[in-house]
Amino acid sequence: MRRENKVKRILFLHSRNDLLREITTCTENARKITLHCSNFKEMDSKCWIRTKEMLSLEDWLIQHFFSLRDKNVTIEVYDYNSINQKNVVKNDKERDCGNIKIYNKQSDTSSILFNFVKQLNDGKDIDNLSEAIHKFLKQKNSFETLKACIENNLQKPIIEKLPDFEEIEFFGGQEKCEESLQLVFDNLIQDIKNIYEEGNAQAYKEIVNFFFSIINIFDIKKIFSKSNLAFLTIDTLFEGGKTLVNILEWADSKYSFAISNSIIKLFVQDIAPIIFLFENHILHYTLTIDDRILIELSGFKCDIDESKAYMKQDLALLVELEQESLADVQDINLNCVYKNEKLQICSKKDIANHLSAQMTSNNNRIVFIESPYFNSSKLVQLMKNEQEDNGAKNPSNQGYNYLIISQAPYKHNAGLSCKLLEELGNTISYGDENKKEVKSGSLSSNPKKDYNATIDYSKYKITIKDEITKPYVVSLSPFVFVPQKEYDDYKTAKKELDTLHSNLLSEDKDLIEQYYDFEEKNRDKILNFNFIERFFRQENNKKYFLEQEKKYFKESIECLQGYIDSLIKVLVVREYEYQLYGYKTLTSKLEPKKDYSVLEVLLLALTYYMIKNFYTSIKTNTQQWWNFVSQYEGIKIDKESLEMLPFGAFLELEESKIPLCFSKQRKEKLLKDSQEVFCIEEFVIELENQEDTDEINLEGILEEFLENPSKESLNEDSSDNLDALENKLQELEEKLQKKKPKEDLKVSESLQVMIEHFITSFFPFASLLLDLNSFNISKKFVKLFVSYKIKTLKEVLFEELGLAYIAYIVYHNNMNINSQMNRKNKNAQKFKSLKRKSFVQAIKLIQNSVVTLSSENIQDLEKSDKIGQRLYKNIFLKDYAKDTIKDFFKSLPQAVGLNIFNQLFITHYEKSKKEFERLSFTKLSYKYNPPYVLKRQNEGVFYPMLVNNTFLSFNFVNMMIGGKLRTGAFGDIDSLFYCYEGIKTTNTRNYLLNKLLAYLCLDELRGMNDKCKALNDIEFFNTRAYTQDLPTRPRFLKLKHEEGEFKAPPKASEQIKINLAKFNKKMQRINQDERKQDLYNQYRSKEREELKVIDAYHTAMNYLDDVYRDCFNTNLKDNTPNLEKHREFLRALNIIGENNIKALYVGLEIKTIKQQRESRDRDDSNEKSDEQNISAKDTQEKRPKLVGRLATTIIMKDGLHIG
Repeated sequence: MRRENKVKRILFLHSRNDLLREITTCTENARKITLHCSNFKEMDSKCWIRTKEMLSLEDWLIQHFFSLRDKNVTIEVYDYNSINQKNVVKNDKERDCGNIKIYNKQSDTSSILFNFVKQLNDGKDIDNLSEAIHKFLKQKNSFETLKACIENNLQKPIIEKLPDFEEIEFFGGQEKCEESLQLVFDNLIQDIKNIYEEGNAQAYKEIVNFFFSIINIFDIKKIFSKSNLAFLTIDTLFEGGKTLVNILEWADSKYSFAISNSIIKLFVQDIAPIIFLFENHILHYTLTIDDRILIELSGFKCDIDESKAYMKQDLALLVELEQESLADVQDINLNCVYKNEKLQICSKKDIANHLSAQMTSNNNRIVFIESPYFNSSKLVQLMKNEQEDNGAKNPSNQGYNYLIISQAPYKHNAGLSCKLLEELGNTISYGDENKKEVKSGSLSSNPKKDYNATIDYSKYKITIKDEITKPYVVSLSPFVFVPQKEYDDYKTAKKELDTLHSNLLSEDKDLIEQYYDFEEKNRDKILNFNFIERFFRQENNKKYFLEQEKKYFKESIECLQGYIDSLIKVLVVREYEYQLYGYKTLTSKLEPKKDYSVLEVLLLALTYYMIKNFYTSIKTNTQQWWNFVSQYEGIKIDKESLEMLPFGAFLELEESKIPLCFSKQRKEKLLKDSQEVFCIEEFVIELENQEDTDEINLEGILEEFLENPSKESLNEDSSDNLDALENKLQELEEKLQKKKPKEDLKVSESLQVMIEHFITSFFPFASLLLDLNSFNISKKFVKLFVSYKIKTLKEVLFEELGLAYIAYIVYHNNMNINSQMNRKNKNAQKFKSLKRKSFVQAIKLIQNSVVTLSSENIQDLEKSDKIGQRLYKNIFLKDYAKDTIKDFFKSLPQAVGLNIFNQLFITHYEKSKKEFERLSFTKLSYKYNPPYVLKRQNEGVFYPMLVNNTFLSFNFVNMMIGGKLRTGAFGDIDSLFYCYEGIKTTNTRNYLLNKLLAYLCLDELRGMNDKCKALNDIEFFNTRAYTQDLPTRPRFLKLKHEEGEFKAPPKASEQIKINLAKFNKKMQRINQDERKQDLYNQYRSKEREELKVIDAYHTAMNYLDDVYRDCFNTNLKDNTPNLEKHREFLRALNIIGENNIKALYVGLEIKTIKQQRESRDRDDSNEKSDEQNISAKDTQEKRPKLVGRLATTIIMKDGLHIG
């Protein structure tokens, strides 16, 4: 049995001043002080020039440690450091910082990275980084050494570690993570190889430097900070987004792009949380004094400078033992008892079991969670397990009710938060579901001249699945409001200070004295303004974002033109002889291509279809009368020109060719001289009009297609090459027949698969194309080709698809076939026949493979002579580098044979650099203000209230404090949790009720007395005393009393009856108060009909009052049992959250339209349309009043999974 430790005291500390006072007192006569933390910040000059009121907690702590230097005290810091390259690479065990001894620590997972760096140096510690890199580069074949070290000491141990992570199944399982990592490492090694072979010594040296410094590979904020400052400016305020001062050398290097590309691609996947478990850090920030006093500081954000506008939710825990029992806190499991309080201190090894037992407890009615973010898949799984474990019990005996108060996630973790809420059955809607926004990794649209940095979330909503046996999870986020007058005062003070600061260069002592005097008197206002403005920095970055978007739009047009040129132009080489000088010379030039295969036309049609559906402003028939020298039909995308097709082009069919054009206007001219003309624009219009209704019958068409037109000549005088190919196709056919499943896909469905596979293989914008269309684009193509008015079109398409399939067969069987075989008529006929057979075989292969994938009788597809899944994934070849078949591929359509985008004219480094810059901008940057960050003209400023503490409470009695609700928190990352139970005390209850009361109280009732006077947020929240008794009963903070008289219990004493009579009388006074009646009418008149928010507010106050009066499962009014009240409370909070979203954002879109109309030139029709929209919105939207400071948690779109 675990021994219980006697405790002198247990304190909850939510006030910074109280915390600093306790630390000062406890360390005054200390002999030993120990701090366990991540990234300990060493001495900074501002620690000495600022007052302690201005310093961040971290800076204050350093200053305090140095103030103890003359005392006989040992100060030790155990630092899990990922910042300082010098310390990490040298693998120093310790370092000194004045009177502080700092020990560099390694977490279990990050030791893989430390060991990798060591192995690069032949298993030795590195004393000098430059010498180690120089020695490595001098090796005869350093690339092979680097490759082997990456594979054996980095890739292999990381993959082997994956099964140890408990949450890996939530992120797709071990196999998915392994595949993603394998791809990243393959790309990484290939990038290094390419640069190594290019002979760029400096680039290769920087790559080696990168790997010697790889300990920081998983610190995304650091890796991309230089290239993405716009992303970091806001994120520094939020948990997990610390700006790091000491950035690694390689992050500044222009040569690091080749490496960073592979890493950033890994970070933007949904398995990113698993990858970040390899960071070197811990989740607690623990100060121990003389092994007897413990102060847990992880519930305070230590790195933000203080100001009164910095409204936050902090919680530190102080535990003072009677005996020294805190020598080692990392693996601690300690039971503490103090009077009527119990506390168990758990490490990562024990917390999961403790939490699971607590959540599945029979009397668990409601769980109140507060955390910076809700990013724990383990906690979500425990919520779902609670439902499964208690599924057989009476639902009324189990609550399944969860209240989560957290900050709105930001760019780096919004994707994970979204996934977790949806896993619990909640549905997130933004109100713009009909406006599908399609994004591309390769193309960018043209930005508007200006944009509003504030997104309109007025229609945002989280729909909660409300079933009695399912988790009901309400997710809310706190925010702050500063009235316009106060904000203007802050702004004016800052402006005056800046003006005075500009005079400091002069030697006028009066001006200098005036500056410092003004700063001291207005310090609070200036600090408040600086803090608030940090949330709005994206508005100042507008110019940067617009310039970047314009740049990528133009690059997109160049990218499209480069692709189209690969289809419509040919490289012509000519020889010129200069007789005067007596030598010959060769010149090469891209010239218009005249003849096109069906596949090339298909790809051109796909390109125009994509352009038409992705871009908004497109003009065809752009030929101007004065531009008579142009050789191409073209289009314009937002005034940028694209050449689409040369004049005089032809589409090659079986035995003939017909005129080919791009625009319908051009077709009208060509029809004067030709009966048949293929028009790409017309084809795309017909493609768009295809409906997903009719079935496609291809069986008869396929039989007709297989009929050989010249059977008598095929068996005579044939080429050995064609015989070999025919034999190989026959061999594959026989294997397919043996493995043929009982059921087949329809031929039309198989052809759809083939078309889709062709698109994904040879169309570089395939992912965007497929996203643009809800109706299967390949099915549209099949329907249109089969029924197209040019009868021979489908036969030619089938043959060319067969030819593309032959390319795969030839390549993988080392067959030597050249294009000369087509010169003999008989060989040409036979080759035509083989193309047809190949097409049919590819259809059968798809039928076999797709059905086999779902067949339970065949377990190993690889055993069936490589027929099946492998070939299905590779029906078309993407790389034509093998010398034995290069000549053969001259017979392929140019679009297939060129291997699209094989841009050999630039180096691999240059491609990597462009890709990195684009990825970091499109995937990591965010041009809008975070949720709840907005300014409403003549009203005031809103911004998020930061939540720094983490706790889970159960039934307002037990609390679990500490750690972070993120991936790996419950078992993988070193953490400390404090499981607190107040037996026969009201400590937990009062703390939680005080917090909820502050969040929910109406502005006009914040005085918590009979006066109806609004208090501003800075005054109100900075004076809350959460650990004391409630300042008033929650029911007294209502605007209307509709519950009737409260009845005394049957055996109540006379005193209870007297007190109850007084209470009933006081409640009746609420209805007699005209001020409250007027307020009630104001709220009712502005609330939306479906959100009766003031009634929901009253329900919440009634619930809090019941809990306060110890009526947890009964109604205080009549003492009757009511287990449903907990969910009713959460439903009320959900209504309040939705109401406050409306109160924050309704009306913003109208102002935006007006501003955009004023700032841009618009035609009359657009202006009229905008006015109608504004008028409609004015009549439809009703903006309600704010009720408290909790709003539904906004999860931004397109977030990442780093959390």
